[in-house]
Amino acid sequence: MTRPATRRHDQITIRIDPEVGRRLRIAAAERRVSVSRVIDEALRIAVGVGTEVRRPDPLPRIGDRLDWLAGTMSEHEARRVLDAVSAHETIDEEFWARTPRRRKRRA
Repeated sequence: MTRPATRRHDQITIRIDPEVGRRLRIAAAERRVSVSRVIDEALRIAVGVGTEVRRPDPLPRIGDRLDWLAGTMSEHEARRVLDAVSAHETIDEEFWARTPRRRKRRA
């Protein structure tokens, strides 16, 4: 009986900043993959070894296409984005008051 071929991995021990570790765990949980996979993919991109990111699902779920961005902005950048979109979160009562309402169709 022959053993199935296994892919060999190098094992390296590193020390990281606690905040980096926290963000790695969050990214792994959101993508439903291991922290090791998140680190491996980030390092592959950083050193130019395969730039395609492996996804756990063959087809992306609706609304998860930007999950990889989670945790990549600084607090200052996040504040600027939120300030930029805040005007779109306000309901224009005057506009909606003069917009004709559609009647619901009967089934």
